Amino acid sequence: MRGLYKKRAFDFVITLLAAVAWGPALLICIGMIAIFDGRPIFYVSTRRVGAHAMRIMKFRTMLRNADSVHNRETVPISGSIRFLNTPRDSPLYTPVGRIIERFGLTEIPQVLHVLCGDMSLVGNRPLPENVIGALKEVFPEVEDRFLMPAGITGPVQLVGRSAMSDVERLLIEREYCLVARATQSWRLDFTILLNTVLVVLGLRASFTVEAVSALIQRFAGPPQRVNGEADSTGTDASSVRRTTAVGARARSRVGGDEYSMRVVRCEVPDLLLIEPVVHRDMRGFFLESYNRREMARLTGVDVEFVQDNHSSSQQGVLRGLHYQVKRKQGKLLRVVRGAVFDVAVDVRQSSPTFGRAVGVELNETNARIFWVPPGFAHGFLVLSESADLLYKTTDYYSPEDERCLAWNDPAIAIPWPLRGPPVLSSKDAQGVLLRDAEPLP
Repeated sequence: MRGLYKKRAFDFVITLLAAVAWGPALLICIGMIAIFDGRPIFYVSTRRVGAHAMRIMKFRTMLRNADSVHNRETVPISGSIRFLNTPRDSPLYTPVGRIIERFGLTEIPQVLHVLCGDMSLVGNRPLPENVIGALKEVFPEVEDRFLMPAGITGPVQLVGRSAMSDVERLLIEREYCLVARATQSWRLDFTILLNTVLVVLGLRASFTVEAVSALIQRFAGPPQRVNGEADSTGTDASSVRRTTAVGARARSRVGGDEYSMRVVRCEVPDLLLIEPVVHRDMRGFFLESYNRREMARLTGVDVEFVQDNHSSSQQGVLRGLHYQVKRKQGKLLRVVRGAVFDVAVDVRQSSPTFGRAVGVELNETNARIFWVPPGFAHGFLVLSESADLLYKTTDYYSPEDERCLAWNDPAIAIPWPLRGPPVLSSKDAQGVLLRDAEPLP
């Protein structure tokens, strides 16, 4: 209990000092958002911060309609792990928001939550309830990440969210909570906080997952005891070494089975977003971009691919929306350089989701793979300076079979994140409306 008081005192003193030091930055951020981006200044959302949910705030760094665009991406299903992180090069960020994100100032308003005792300075970031529900199906130990109060920063920020798989992130967060709960060490929080500042300022390189795990384990010791009894959680810091697997080949688990990819079913159920586990070390990274056996086992999709394509485009280029009427193509798409907003439209007349579109962001950082089955029109918009899109197809390209939907058909209403008029080919500029298009059965 004494350790808990020390941690709370550490939070209060450091946060109070930070609030004074960040005062000018707080006012500058408020002024810049108000002048260049307009109101609202703050983004408020309901998040799980421990055993309860509360409304937390941070600076608004994205467009006002970012939620409607972002939430159209996907919905979690059983067998998926999904953290909805937006890459920093996303067009959803405002110009001021991009600067605030770059310097790590987004969470400054949350010092008020820390001063009120609702959050801690160091801890795992709060999550939306719907994400927690999906995570429980895949990672039953997810509740362990809430053993300690949520924080403004934490061990994950030492690595960077995009540099670790979701499984590695959960394991690191669980490891931190188990050690912090068992030791109540304010020194662990201080070490994480100090290194976070150094990483943000560029005074030291980001940590690897293994290095963060080793840092946490340095503070693991004997269990805290109250009246001669072990901590009521039934865990101690030394047991963490036996229950985490950071640094090993991280794979998700469902029903005791291991697999090297995770699957998210989109709003149109036949569309699947596949997230391979990315294994990173000092040499670079490795991932399985396609595994027929695993894909068939996890998704029920077992197809024969006959052609591989590579499309390279400049920023603002919009290709599509293309489909073939006789030699219908299924496509498995991924981006190896840059970022695109990838879209699929259901053109199967007999489908209950006929005419519905789903858009997802594919980029070289998130390594997502998008499965678009036969019966869908496909297109994409290049978000980055340039982008390379690779995709497999289930049938050969057939020019005489190809049809093109209008990219801006109001009946489909695709929320393209455009910064200006798109760059179109003459063929794509003459795409027809869905009501006039040749549908598929």
